[in-house]
Amino acid sequence: MPWWSWFWVAAMLAATSAGAVRDVIDREPLWYTSLGVGSGLACIVFVLNFFGFLHLGKLALPAVITFVALVFEAWRDVRADRELTGAQKALSIIITMALFAPAPVLGLLGSMG
Repeated sequence: MPWWSWFWVAAMLAATSAGAVRDVIDREPLWYTSLGVGSGLACIVFVLNFFGFLHLGKLALPAVITFVALVFEAWRDVRADRELTGAQKALSIIITMALFAPAPVLGLLGSMG
């Protein structure tokens, strides 16, 4: 497993944890908090599986489901945040997708081999 992938996993874990804490503080529904935590942890599993740290086999369907959940969650988060300007909302989505979206792609790529 490449050395840099550990930093990526740590960043996803930190962002997932921070999102869960924010959801609890904002009194979001349990299903929404669970969706965020589940999709974040799934992304970590995809990265670990792709680089051979885990050996879970083919994860194509979970990867597609996770990607859809990530897009929904990012869209819902920025739509609900009234304090952000349009540019800040766009930047938030870009950063979230740059951090998390490659992980389900690795889940798909790992399933093709």
